Amino acid sequence: MVKRIVVSGCSCGGKSSLIAALAARGHRVFEEPGRAVVQAELAQGGTGLPWADATRFAELVIARAIAQWHAASGLCFYDRSLIDAVTWHE
Repeated sequence: MVKRIVVSGCSCGGKSSLIAALAARGHRVFEEPGRAVVQAELAQGGTGLPWADATRFAELVIARAIAQWHAASGLCFYDRSLIDAVTWHE
C-alpha cells in the first residue's frame, strides 16, 4: 500500500528543509518538481525554464510530478505536488 503525504505552502516556508530532514531519517521523499526541472534544464542548456519558456517549463514540471506519483511505494513525502504544478501554470 502506498501512503502519500504532500508538504505544501508558501515559498520559503520550510518545505524543502522538512523534506531534507525526513530524507535524512530514511524516509522516501520526492523533491519539488519545479526545482528539479530548473536544475536539469540549466545543466543541459535547455529552454524549459519559467523565465524562458513558461509553457515548456509547466509541461516538464507536470511530467515530473506524474512520474513521481507512479514511482511511489510505501510511505512517501512530496515537496509540493501535481496540483501545485498545474496551479502555477494557470
